[in-house]
Amino acid sequence: MRRENAGWVTWRSCAERLKLRVGYSDYTHTEFEGSEIGTTFDSTSLEARAELVQSDSGTLRGSTGIQYLHRDFFAVGAEAYVPPNLTDQFAIFTLQELGAGPFQLEAAARAEFTTVKAQTLGIENDYNTFSGALGVVYEGIEGVRIGLNGSRVE
Repeated sequence: MRRENAGWVTWRSCAERLKLRVGYSDYTHTEFEGSEIGTTFDSTSLEARAELVQSDSGTLRGSTGIQYLHRDFFAVGAEAYVPPNLTDQFAIFTLQELGAGPFQLEAAARAEFTTVKAQTLGIENDYNTFSGALGVVYEGIEGVRIGLNGSRVE
């Protein structure tokens, strides 16, 4: 397995920083049936993420960003039940905290858009998912946070 990662902090202004991360993975896994090769799984992927982190100087704190994934997967052999496929995924997300003092309000949201193509079968599927969370936090005792959260995930 080979994995490469890189990250940079490139910008400072009214927001605290812009974080950029890029990762590359080239993974192969072989299963053996005795001394014979049974199934080989191969996955190559590229993932990138950009996140704008807001300054922590006011009552509103948080971050907002985008994320991208491209994966090329195939398996060959006796247990290759999944056809070769290409996956492209794009997401936008935010996490926000509002408040100063013992009570804070937290909110998060993510929208994700995925396309999976199984070219050998002539199949292409699109999946759009949305999730969100809302919470209230009480931090009246140093080092102790008590919260109530609700979330919805598709």
